[in-house]
Amino acid sequence: MDRIAFQELVEKYQQGTCTPEEEIQLLSWYNVYMKSQPSGTVPEGYHAIKQQTWLKIQSELTTKKAKNIGLYPRLARCAAAAILLLSLTFAYVRFFQTTPQPVYTESDFLPGGKRATLQLASGERITLDETQGVILINEDGISYNGDHSAIAQLKDVQQLKLQTPKGGTYRVILPDGSQVWLNANTTLYYPSQFSDSIRSVELEGEAYFAIAKAERKGAKIPFIVKSKGQLVEVLGTEFNISAYPEDQENRTSLVEGSIRLSLPQNRNLSRENSMLLRPGEQAVNSNGTLHKTQVELARFTSWKDGIFYFRDADIDEVAKQLERWYDVEVVYQGAKTKKQFTGEIPRDSNASEILTMLEFFGLQYHIEGRRIILSNNQNQE
Repeated sequence: MDRIAFQELVEKYQQGTCTPEEEIQLLSWYNVYMKSQPSGTVPEGYHAIKQQTWLKIQSELTTKKAKNIGLYPRLARCAAAAILLLSLTFAYVRFFQTTPQPVYTESDFLPGGKRATLQLASGERITLDETQGVILINEDGISYNGDHSAIAQLKDVQQLKLQTPKGGTYRVILPDGSQVWLNANTTLYYPSQFSDSIRSVELEGEAYFAIAKAERKGAKIPFIVKSKGQLVEVLGTEFNISAYPEDQENRTSLVEGSIRLSLPQNRNLSRENSMLLRPGEQAVNSNGTLHKTQVELARFTSWKDGIFYFRDADIDEVAKQLERWYDVEVVYQGAKTKKQFTGEIPRDSNASEILTMLEFFGLQYHIEGRRIILSNNQNQE
């Protein structure tokens, strides 16, 4: 959307010929712009227009519900699509900004970045270069994948620990060529060299795995991922595991190939306590009980590509993503909204861009230190 198209949309709004979708699109753009302006610069009547449009959409949706029309006719669908339009909001605002980098204000939080520490068996901790983002493990030691500058020399096989903080992500290329992307607040334990019979790592948090095939004397060498009460066995495939200690469920999502997931008390992988996954399936481990379902993979893997991908997400899920990526605490005052949120937002966005998304679904927020306080907007109930 260029300046001319945007101006045409403004003219349609002024003439009263905008569709509901266009009204949401226009106000979404404008709301993000106003968030970037100093306090006291909001044009007269802006909030009234915003509130009027919201009430109009809510009223028409209510009327349609009363007529027993489902939630996915055009008007209802436009409300569900409001957050998807916000993806265009961010692209538009950045297109016209003279400085493309995120700008910090006292009422905002910068996005996370390429941050991690590597701990050697000796206990030495190395803070990794934020301009690199990928480390490589081979016979000569540990180096950055980009310029191949050395990080550490390893004389013997040893256990390594790669850890990202809240607001951090990093990628490691393992000795066998397999790659692991670590999400925020995640720890990966792995050896500097794998054995000839098995490849094994341990995960706390969330990571995306692209496992290389490996053989010795014609026999395939399995790759095992241990994570919070479960084992995942693979040969050559891509998958995502989310196993944060504070979460009640582990989620293992298969992108390519096949994997077998089992519980640790059942190391023989018997049929009763193990599960085979095919692409597009997700295994959920809830307190030692396994079940699987077909899922939209982008919901669980887009973080690797730098995207927040919300699809019918509740407020707890959105808050969890905010906390882990922006290193903040999110609290909710009053009764939690039951609304669900859908949309795609770049992870290099400031926190205010997601918070703006929430405002269009009847929430309001304020910031105290590194705490974001959410509550229902009484005017949009």
